[in-house]
Amino acid sequence: QGFAPAIGRALFVLNLAAAVLMTIGYRTSIAVAGSFILSVAQGYWNPLPLSGAFEVRSAVLFGLMWADSGQVWSTDAWLAQRSGSTQAPEPPSMWPLHLIRAQIAIIYLSTGLWKLGSDLWRNGTALHYVLSNNGFARFAAPPPSATSLLMAGTYITLLWELLFPVLVFYRRTKWIAL
Repeated sequence: QGFAPAIGRALFVLNLAAAVLMTIGYRTSIAVAGSFILSVAQGYWNPLPLSGAFEVRSAVLFGLMWADSGQVWSTDAWLAQRSGSTQAPEPPSMWPLHLIRAQIAIIYLSTGLWKLGSDLWRNGTALHYVLSNNGFARFAAPPPSATSLLMAGTYITLLWELLFPVLVFYRRTKWIAL
């Protein structure tokens, strides 16, 4: 008990501040490293995250630590340009971004393969049951006339997750995946 709620609030506020700094691209390298460290610390403080998104966020932040994210489209780049920096920036290294792309592709492939093992996904009723569950649904249950649409949505989701790893790595099909 004791200090636990205060530590949790402090981790949340610091994590939020680091995320805002990353979003606007101010002191990007420090903000990304800080966000990663705070994310790991939050995981130790509360080892029961509500979803896998928490782990994905930490993995993406780890990849971003190796990329120069503040080199373009950031406050850092704008300030460097405004100060009249005559030194031409180095071309950014692409391997960290390829690593992040590979991680996301593996995540989608593994979720697609996991769903393939479920009867609800194979028979096309998964979206119907999810959207009819009061724990997940934001609106009233879908009408019976939407059965065909929900079945198509189930199969399209499954197909997209299984094909995403293939589509995202080829220039001509990347737009379909994205």
